[in-house]
Amino acid sequence: MSATLVPAHVALPFGVIGDTRIAHAVTPEHLRVNGGLYSMARFDLADGRRLFVVSELAENDGPSVTNAAETIATAILSNYASDLEPSQVVFLEHYDDEFSYSFMRAAGRANRVSFDRWEITWQGRRAVFVDWMPVFNSGTH
Repeated sequence: MSATLVPAHVALPFGVIGDTRIAHAVTPEHLRVNGGLYSMARFDLADGRRLFVVSELAENDGPSVTNAAETIATAILSNYASDLEPSQVVFLEHYDDEFSYSFMRAAGRANRVSFDRWEITWQGRRAVFVDWMPVFNSGTH
């Protein structure tokens, strides 16, 4: 497998999680779910919730973050938040031209960053429907 670019950090836009402070952050890591390859950053929030930022990677040869949202959310809840109820977990979908779209990076046009919050319908501990709520978009190409 070739070296995959993973963001060294994810800079959250101001107010993305309300007034809640981040109590602890975990370095982003690769997340392989259902044939897809993503980057996942975890933030433990001071109010007891846990925030996961899932980023699309240019090297992903499986479903996009958007198309795999339910599967990703279910896997993360099971493997990284089994101690929490689904209502205590917040998910953000993150695209960044710098590492999400290699063709934009190669063309020197990497300038767009977006975050969308997943509003998830759960059946037990399985995500069955995701609706996207725009949180931040730095612009278009």
